[in-house]
Amino acid sequence: MIEFVNKLTTHCKIFCFSRHHLLPVLVSLSLATVPFVSTLAHAPLIMPCLAIASPFWGEAGRTVEAIEMPSAFIASHPSLSPSLTIRSADHGDSAFSASHVTSLIASLPARLPATLAALDDEDQRKVFIDLMLPTVMVALDEVKQERQQLLAIIDELGGLSAMPSFAEEDTLWQQKIGGDKANFILRLTRKYRTEKARELVGMVNVLPPSLIIAQGALESGWGVSRSALEDHNLFGMYAGSSSFAIGNQEGAKSPKIVEYESVLDSVRSYVLNINRLSAYRELRKLRRQTLDSMQIAEGLSQYSERKGLYIADVKKIIIRNKLQDFDTLILGEV
Repeated sequence: MIEFVNKLTTHCKIFCFSRHHLLPVLVSLSLATVPFVSTLAHAPLIMPCLAIASPFWGEAGRTVEAIEMPSAFIASHPSLSPSLTIRSADHGDSAFSASHVTSLIASLPARLPATLAALDDEDQRKVFIDLMLPTVMVALDEVKQERQQLLAIIDELGGLSAMPSFAEEDTLWQQKIGGDKANFILRLTRKYRTEKARELVGMVNVLPPSLIIAQGALESGWGVSRSALEDHNLFGMYAGSSSFAIGNQEGAKSPKIVEYESVLDSVRSYVLNINRLSAYRELRKLRRQTLDSMQIAEGLSQYSERKGLYIADVKKIIIRNKLQDFDTLILGEV
């Protein structure tokens, strides 16, 4: 594989950096004889340009040289946004660097390529992880931004002990912080379905990327299930289910698979469900003590009827694919 890549270094190329290896997505006229690379290069998705700094690339915090995409490829995909940088850091409340991810969303893959099914198992897993990682990081960064703003406002109001509730009818706290901040808090209370300040802080929080990727892999068959390819639903979300669906339909006669506009929307939905549904209260309790995905996974007993067997499968995927290597990564700016 290395020899093959070296022979093609003179061709225009895109490299998707991953923990496994440098996975080449090569754009070249000479690639017709390479079925995997050829089909993936022509698949209807765009990978953002990634630069990763992490312990497995060497010294922690060292930024890997950004990838240069060929001008012809960029010209044919004008929606490409600036490069996405992922850096190494301790994964906690303050672990994320400030970043502006809005402009990056357009460059994320909206869908998974049908060509995943044609790959052998090892390549399928690697490509799935490479495609999921930037999307997961963007979704987590959005939650991180919500949390940071929430905590800052609570501090402004005197802390959790002074602010037990964000009741909408209580205008006193709203007057203290002003209209924009009050509206932000009220949007959060509606989104997470609670007015209790302490409960809200426990809900608005990140998850380990390894847990998200592992569950996405398990629920979608590494990205080749019908719901993943057609509905962009990677996590088995059903409308009408009290456990899974982001838009629960009260009184629905039968569960219906939720359709999403993009893979990012599916990840956002999953994270929100884990963060707000009562079925995952135990998981959130575990998260207050640790961000170790192997321990947090114990809170997934309500996610599947298989209970402990399901949790064991999630853990196996995390271990076998060394997904916890990604749990120290954060978004940054090139």
